[in-house]
Order: sequence, then structure tokens, then C-alpha cells
Amino acid sequence: MNISGNDFRAWYYSGAQGESKIGVVGKIVEIDGGITTLVRADPQGINRRVLMLTIQTEPFKGKYRPHIAHEKELRYDEVSERGTFSDVHIESKDVSFTLKIEATK
Repeated sequence: MNISGNDFRAWYYSGAQGESKIGVVGKIVEIDGGITTLVRADPQGINRRVLMLTIQTEPFKGKYRPHIAHEKELRYDEVSERGTFSDVHIESKDVSFTLKIEATK
């Protein structure tokens, strides 16, 4: 899997019901039929201002593994008061990086 922190961003926005949400989106390259998701890390870290997320990959479960690579968008959304988090830390077994949450109106 090919992952770069430059391909991810995080920001606050207003949901359909007017609630404040944090959104994280990024692009990865999935290889050989695995299924990749972005989930909230459990446990969270000691700094309450940093939202910790984990990139999880579930291996292909079929008899014949496809030998393909394709770009996929990962997305994570959570109801969160604006300003609760200042950063988002994302990690997988191969890479970790931290994003500043973008200032939006």
C-alpha cells in the first residue's frame, strides 16, 4: 500500500443537522485486493487535542488474489465541537504522520 501524508487533509465542517464535524480524507493505493479503512484508534493517545486514527487493511479473502493496484479515497467523519482537536495523527503498520486541522469558517 502506498501512503503519503501529503495526500491527506483534515478540517471542521457543519453537518446536515447543523452539528459540527471533523472530516479527514486522503488517497491511498490499494494493492492485491485488500480492503483498507480509516478508523478511530483505540485507545486514543495522552494528548486530548490530537485525534488518533489508524489505517487498517484487511487482506483479500478469496482463492485467487488479484494482482492489481488502484487508487482509493479514505474518509473519516466524527461529530466534534470545532476546536476540540488541533491535529490528527494517522498511522498504519508502515507509516505515521500528523496533520494540522485546517481552519475553515
